[in-house]
Amino acid sequence: MHNLETERIIGTGLMGTVRLAKMKDKNLYAALKGIRKDYIVKHKDNRHIENERRLMLQLKNPFCIKLFGTFQEGPYMYCLMKLAAGGELFRRLSKKDHFSAETTKFYAHEIFSALDHVQSLGWVYRDLKPENVMLDEDGHCKLVDFGFSTEPDENGIVRTFCGTPAYLSPEQLNGKFTNGYSKIVDWWSLGILIYELMTGMTPFCNSNSETAYEIYLRILKNNMK
Repeated sequence: MHNLETERIIGTGLMGTVRLAKMKDKNLYAALKGIRKDYIVKHKDNRHIENERRLMLQLKNPFCIKLFGTFQEGPYMYCLMKLAAGGELFRRLSKKDHFSAETTKFYAHEIFSALDHVQSLGWVYRDLKPENVMLDEDGHCKLVDFGFSTEPDENGIVRTFCGTPAYLSPEQLNGKFTNGYSKIVDWWSLGILIYELMTGMTPFCNSNSETAYEIYLRILKNNMK
């Protein structure tokens, strides 16, 4: 931490906060994500944190966020990442309500490239949504938050359940009957995201007050709005 000068909070979450930090030796601003160790232990998130670190150190795609390194100090574990000064894609969408086909295509191409890179490294991303796409100062996408990413087994199958309800595929929801799912779930969630960028709402949601169970039923019955 002696080479870092921390400033204001630019993001908050269940596990900790993200602060603006200046790398004094490089005169460069970065994002410093602090994760509480007691939260990791309480929720048994060690595997997710380690997966995220391992994957991010492999990433070499212009549309994935760059990890400079990780370290520990006091009650926190820290990840130092490149700053995405443009904020979340979700916030830009909420201000616009929806995007044009051309704008949507621009974002979709970059997100596709990021997902394809993650999968080329042998991982499944599993948590695509507008909140997990940041924008840099030029408006280009940066995929972030790789905590749910995982490596499939030798047959390319994943059996654990995670993700955000509106973006889950039928295979994920029917995992007990389908005996797992493959990396194709990332492309399902990309389709959901493209729909959302063009309309302002995901296809299987009628309102923001619905329960996850109501959304699950529509996905399984293919009851699209």
